[in-house]
Amino acid sequence: MGFYGDCGSETLLEELEPGNDFLEQVTWEWEKAALGATTAGIRVINLRFGLVLTAEGGLLGRMLPLFRLGIGDRLGSGSQYMSWISRHDAVQAMVHLLDADEVVGPVSISSPNPLPNAEFTKALAKAVRRPALFPVPRFALRMSQGQITESVMASARMDPSKLTASRFAFEHPDIESALTWALDNRG
Repeated sequence: MGFYGDCGSETLLEELEPGNDFLEQVTWEWEKAALGATTAGIRVINLRFGLVLTAEGGLLGRMLPLFRLGIGDRLGSGSQYMSWISRHDAVQAMVHLLDADEVVGPVSISSPNPLPNAEFTKALAKAVRRPALFPVPRFALRMSQGQITESVMASARMDPSKLTASRFAFEHPDIESALTWALDNRG
């Protein structure tokens, strides 16, 4: 997601140009460097990951303790889009792409169903059977999480069009099945 930056509700296709901030430009430089291998006849795929859902870490791992206590809720306005994918589907997508010889260049590794943060957190609260009653203001998130706040608050509505066109079958295309899997398959 770092390639695009904060893009509101715009649908982000793989062929778009990078954002202008530091993270977007660094990501773009990495992708350009990898493309050099094509001159040697090597197929290059640049994987652009959404939030990989696992209870062991990442954003979901940080959110779970708060939600299990019943004090988790949307971040900021909750309108920012979250592109996500279950860890299982992310691994399966990479395995699938090894044999999908027609796929080259950037590929979004994310669910075909990104959600605004408010819907994501509502689904998470339901998955852990707790209410979502206390929205987290941006300033509180910045105080507790520091620099990562801007990445968490950025809106990225990724469209995994190359992945779906290559006939990849998501086992967890909706947030409910992805969260159920993440919470049931620790380790």
